[in-house]
Amino acid sequence: YYLGLGAPSEWLGRGAAEYGLEGEIRQEDMVRVLSGITPDGEDISQRGGQNSETRRFGEELTISAPKSVSLVAIEDERVVAAHQAAVREAVAYVEREMVYARIGKGGGKGSEFTGCLVAGRYTHEDSRPDAHTGRVAPHLHDHVVIANLTKRSDGQWTALKLDWGHENQKKLAADAVYKAALAKNLQSLGYEIERGKGANFEIAGITREQIEHFSPRSETIKREIGGDRSEVSAKAREAVQNRTRERKATISQEQRFEWRRAFREQGLDLAALRKQAEGRAAGGVSPAITAEQALKSAIRHLGERDTTFSRDQLRQEALAAGLGHVSPKEIEHAIEQREGGLVAAGEGKGLKSELFTTRAAVLREAEILRRARDGKGKAEAIIN
Repeated sequence: YYLGLGAPSEWLGRGAAEYGLEGEIRQEDMVRVLSGITPDGEDISQRGGQNSETRRFGEELTISAPKSVSLVAIEDERVVAAHQAAVREAVAYVEREMVYARIGKGGGKGSEFTGCLVAGRYTHEDSRPDAHTGRVAPHLHDHVVIANLTKRSDGQWTALKLDWGHENQKKLAADAVYKAALAKNLQSLGYEIERGKGANFEIAGITREQIEHFSPRSETIKREIGGDRSEVSAKAREAVQNRTRERKATISQEQRFEWRRAFREQGLDLAALRKQAEGRAAGGVSPAITAEQALKSAIRHLGERDTTFSRDQLRQEALAAGLGHVSPKEIEHAIEQREGGLVAAGEGKGLKSELFTTRAAVLREAEILRRARDGKGKAEAIIN
């Protein structure tokens, strides 16, 4: 499925480098790592009483660009490169924050953070055919296949555990990292973005009607559900997606001609949009918001509900606040520098989870405690 369509591919992760894998993915190499074969030829797939029927071979992340980005990418190959660069940042975040080795049978003796990932990414630019109309729509997305294989600090290769974080905070942060990196990459190319909810966005100049016209799969799923996706459970959505899933075919030149004809019919002039973007980029694109300002905005927003918040919550909110203007790396630096009055507040729930508060919150709590202490025994009780 991944390689048969001639999809551009690439090995990612420190584990892949340790394994000696780089550049384009060969099918036999991917089969080898998914089968649990280590670089020195050891087969770890049978450890813990596992076999080929019960062992988990790996996990897949599908990282999809907003629909307007998929449309623009058909006429601007730089947009595909911008998407791929953002995917690399998201996978680097996963490796930096979420990768653990299982210790003992079934992980019974705990886990060790490794930061060592063996992953391969494949870029696809089309959706599956719509079950009702047979239409294939532009849909830029990457499949990231993560092998169930990681290397511990003692040099031992073993099974992998991905920590998605308390209430999936790390998974949500990975999505925010991808979207923030993509939005900044697009703005550097001169494209303007229109913000949606959270870190969601679309490229300015493409209407909602045009986006919906080129989203036949979404319309089919809505029709099958009988309403909006948000009105049913994730399990029900997945069942509908699988039921209406058609086999993919290689994108032909005729398909690209068909897309361009459909663009003209919908009044979508992507060549003009690219020309405008190139003009803006030539004039220089200055960020409207700094990483410190984005972090302060995140602190204010999170501080309305809680006095402490995790690094992942901070990262997610700050990237959304600075969407298109700040990079994930800049936000990480701002957090490390404790900008915006941040103060470390211990460990949170889940693995590798830091908590933060602010100097203002610490002082406020100290004042409350002081008033309580100073007022003790100084007021007459209302009820004895």
